[in-house]
Amino acid sequence: MGNPVRNRTRFAAAVLCVSALGLGSVSAGELPRAQMTFSVEGETFLGGQRVDMSGRIQPATVRERIRLETQVFRNDAWRAYDLKRTRTTRRGRFSYTHDAFPAGRRYRTRAKWRETVDHLAGKTVWDAFRVNRRANR
Repeated sequence: MGNPVRNRTRFAAAVLCVSALGLGSVSAGELPRAQMTFSVEGETFLGGQRVDMSGRIQPATVRERIRLETQVFRNDAWRAYDLKRTRTTRRGRFSYTHDAFPAGRRYRTRAKWRETVDHLAGKTVWDAFRVNRRANR
């Protein structure tokens, strides 16, 4: 299995890297849970209006894919509506502008991410919003 001295050196270097990142309570081989802020920019929209979504994931050192899962409330239950993907910056920020949703319904969206070298996989809580019909003029 290779040179045991070299393997010990690699392990020591990994422990030092974890300590330098401020993750001292994490033992070698364990990853921290990610912290994410995610929000839909508004609570009520008009039909035909695009919807902005944004967030940030911590810790982040590389770009990663974020999945935005949206559901619609129809027939007294939440139903899958669509799944969009976006990428973070190296600092963990992301934003996405969703095309207009059909009017007259309630929707909710959450962000999901996979495990990386920085953190474990996870998902946010749902952020709900409503799309109203356009007002008659």
